[in-house]
Amino acid sequence: MGAVDDDTATRAGAWAAGMISDHGLPPRAEEFLARLHAPGLDTAVRDLDTVVRETAASLYGGYHDSPLPEDHGPRTVTDRLTPDLSRRLTVWCLLLSHHDRSRAARDMDLYQAAVLYERTAHHLLRRTAWEDDTLALLLDTVLLDLVEAPVPVAACEEADEEVSRACLDRLRELRARMHGDMVRESAEIAHMWEWHVRTLRLLLRLGDTRSMADLFAEGDLFGDLLRTRHPDLFTRQGLADLFVHCLVPPGRRPTRAWRRATERRLADVPRAPEAIRDLLDLVPTIPDSEGWGGPGHFQEHAHDILTGMVWCAEILPEESTPWAIPVLERLARFTGTGPGTSKQLRSERMASAAVRIIAARGDDRAVAALGRIRGKVRKKTMLKTIDTALSEIADREGVTNEELLERTVPDFGLGRDRTRTELLDGHPVTLSLADDGTAALGFVSAKGRPAASPPKPLRESHPDRIKELRAELKELRATVSTERAGAETFLAQGRIWKVGPWVRHHLEHPVTGTLARRLIWEVDTGDGRTWRAGLPEPDGDHWRLADHDGRTVARTRDLPDTARVRLWHPVRHRPETVRRWRDHLTDREIAQPVKQAYREIYLLTPAEEATGDHSLRFAAHILKYAQARALLTTRGWSQDALSEWDGCDEGTAQRTYTDRESGTAWRATWDLRLIAPDEPVGVRTCGTGRVRFNRVGAPSPVALTEVPALVLSEAMRDLDLAVGVTSIAADPEWDEAAHRPYWRRTAFGALTENAEVRRAALAGLLPKLRGADRWELGDRFLRVRGDLRTYRIHLGSANILMEPDDAYLCVVPSGKAPAGLFLPFEDAGGRLSVILSKAFLLTDDAAITDPGIAAQIRRGVDDRPGR
Repeated sequence: MGAVDDDTATRAGAWAAGMISDHGLPPRAEEFLARLHAPGLDTAVRDLDTVVRETAASLYGGYHDSPLPEDHGPRTVTDRLTPDLSRRLTVWCLLLSHHDRSRAARDMDLYQAAVLYERTAHHLLRRTAWEDDTLALLLDTVLLDLVEAPVPVAACEEADEEVSRACLDRLRELRARMHGDMVRESAEIAHMWEWHVRTLRLLLRLGDTRSMADLFAEGDLFGDLLRTRHPDLFTRQGLADLFVHCLVPPGRRPTRAWRRATERRLADVPRAPEAIRDLLDLVPTIPDSEGWGGPGHFQEHAHDILTGMVWCAEILPEESTPWAIPVLERLARFTGTGPGTSKQLRSERMASAAVRIIAARGDDRAVAALGRIRGKVRKKTMLKTIDTALSEIADREGVTNEELLERTVPDFGLGRDRTRTELLDGHPVTLSLADDGTAALGFVSAKGRPAASPPKPLRESHPDRIKELRAELKELRATVSTERAGAETFLAQGRIWKVGPWVRHHLEHPVTGTLARRLIWEVDTGDGRTWRAGLPEPDGDHWRLADHDGRTVARTRDLPDTARVRLWHPVRHRPETVRRWRDHLTDREIAQPVKQAYREIYLLTPAEEATGDHSLRFAAHILKYAQARALLTTRGWSQDALSEWDGCDEGTAQRTYTDRESGTAWRATWDLRLIAPDEPVGVRTCGTGRVRFNRVGAPSPVALTEVPALVLSEAMRDLDLAVGVTSIAADPEWDEAAHRPYWRRTAFGALTENAEVRRAALAGLLPKLRGADRWELGDRFLRVRGDLRTYRIHLGSANILMEPDDAYLCVVPSGKAPAGLFLPFEDAGGRLSVILSKAFLLTDDAAITDPGIAAQIRRGVDDRPGR
């Protein structure tokens, strides 16, 4: 018997070595082929090879698993085999479909042959019942890196459970290997994710218990966060099973079957609502992955699991998830946006699911959350999802989306003085909203003094309530930011309100009122031809509008219900009126929440009337491409991605503008092109071209004289901002030889409208500022006399020239406005604050300690004759 076994082993080894040689198979397959060998297999293999060489070309075509025709080709071999040989030949066919380098092929197309071998394998799979020994051989082909996983895993799924269970160790090893590949996010195996999931499911079906360590190896971003922040969840009963279930998440909405399966698994998780909340709270803290592929910026398995967790928040009973709206809002704002201003969302699928679940709640808190999410996202498809959700709620209420959002802005329990105080064990805690829109929490220290942080006894006795109050403060700040963005949009569109809703939802509301009462409004009680403008002021229990001279122009108690209200826009008014409003706001130190009185206006020029359907006002500028693209994206422009590929170095940026007065929508288009496509991506520059306007839905540009003045002005304002901020001329450290003439010409050239407004603001501020006796405002420059030299700061670029030789002084702005400085429209870090910061610095130039700046200044001073 031993001699017979030795003889069989010898024949198997010889056959294996011959196959390695004849078909160019990897040497590591030799031992495996010796195990695959069985009596009759060598004959079947030889006959099949002959048939494949003869018929590969004629049978080429179709899919790899297309049925084989009857009575000829490989079926003349396969249909006469025993079940055991059929199984072994299946393994052989899969092996050759991946590795055949046949020396006997001669003129045969090896790819056609590989396809035919794979078709033969699928044919055999459909008619083969696997046994444990041959199924183990099939799995070994994957473990030896001879064959990819799909066919072996599918065979295990179809096999009898007892047969598959005999291969449990191999399946565990296969799953561990695929998971390691997924964590490394290798581009070559990213398409194998489905089979990793199916292997996990198969293991669970076979009774193999899963753990979190199986799902998240060390180095997995989400797994590492889970281990660090919530180590208890890593061992929570039933959670791994729920995760594996969610690896194949539902589509746009969960099916009944998916819901029922999820409910069963949630029932097995102790304190499931708490666990789901902890998991969803982790999402906004997951760092952006730099790996290849996958949805958004998550590793794919974490993305699918967390998408399932989002839907769990809906499946759980609503009374057990009072946290759902704020948690899902944070998640949607994170996943519905990209890093920085990127339109490559982290996960549109996850964000859309969160939006739909919030919308299903349908109450005021849900609407307010949707409004804040909408103010954060930029991508059109995501905005459409939010607008659809809002429309469904608005239709039920019988109002428009805008009216719905205004009606549901939370007041946070603030009183008429915009404060709310509660006692925690006798300690007063105050939530407040200041006149300038800044929100804060106020505490009282142990010594009875106002404090920004809670005293230690309060932190120890009410930690949960302190956490809730801080979350509420964050939500209040987000609401103010959203309402400010809404006011900017309504100003640019010319939206009109009825007087009653305007008073209720703007003037009297404790949150929106902080914005509305610092804006100029216009009221019309007739046919729209006579509008009276003023700032809101209290009038007993009502309100009045006072003009720039303090005269009452309207009282809300006297206005009829038919009166209309809109935000005042300078494009509709004479320069003298605009100047008087600017002086009035500056004198009273009213910092407007959006740029209104000091808003730049762009009227049609004679040159633009002559060019007809396009403007060259912002053509021939050189912008930093990445910076310009990011800024335009934040302003609502969509753009072609420019690259070095043929035909991709030119494109357009587009944005749609609405004019409420005429009820029309317009698309502005700005031509852009890469100047040097082969430049490194980080320093790539683009040139600007023509600006055109189309009516939305019309194919051709119209004459600029047909574009509403409000639309033209707002579009040109965006482009002026893009040029002013992202032009290379605005970079004080630009030292590239390329484009140097443009830099010099633009960095110190004529002022744009944006810079002219800045100059007007400076004219009103200078008499009130420290050091104004050493400052002189010219047409293009703010001239500053220091102790060592005299400087000229350009009002457009904020670049500096030193007298008397106009030497350039490089001062990189800190981005911080001088403490306590009143600015009528810009936040800290804006161009006006940069100019003022440089002016204050240079006024006391002898005290400058920065060695780089001091060396530039003193170089000119020390070189003077006599020094």
